[in-house]
Amino acid sequence: MESTKADCLLQLEAKLQADSQAETPPWASEAVAYVPQCGEAAVPWLLQRVANANQESFLALEALRINFREVWLTLSAQERAAIYAKHLATARWFNVWGQPGQPPSETGQALIDLGASALPVLSPLLASQRPAPSFGSEEATLSQLLAYRVCDYAWFFISQIEGQHLMFPEHPAERDRAIQQMKQRLQRR
Repeated sequence: MESTKADCLLQLEAKLQADSQAETPPWASEAVAYVPQCGEAAVPWLLQRVANANQESFLALEALRINFREVWLTLSAQERAAIYAKHLATARWFNVWGQPGQPPSETGQALIDLGASALPVLSPLLASQRPAPSFGSEEATLSQLLAYRVCDYAWFFISQIEGQHLMFPEHPAERDRAIQQMKQRLQRR
């Protein structure tokens, strides 16, 4: 039985590494889908990957949220928010976050649900003009047409956390004015 658990965790490790490198979204991740085969043995293993605060932490955190929500909830909101914000700041593809101004993805909603705990790690992202493209057909077209940036995602998520249901302007210059107002307001707190 022990070798079966070890084999399962070795398989999980290979899948998590490959999916993390490829930035595979949780819903398409072989690693996330494989976690139930390892059962409870996956929990401490995933918690260690979350604690490592490296490239695999995001997908390990999502694997916990999807497969072991009660364990995911035991992690501090600040720790979860930091991992989500790091992924948001460094991602190559943004499909996992949904589209700003649209209903959030499951991952986006998980970040929003962290509430005020996420504000300290999201606020610095309001300064990031880095492009935030999506892959696929409709998502890629929208992200390119509307010129999404990391700051747009941060602005959208902060607005949702604060209970503001805003109209998402099509033009980046309009969004920049609103983002600037938000930055000033947050600095006054």
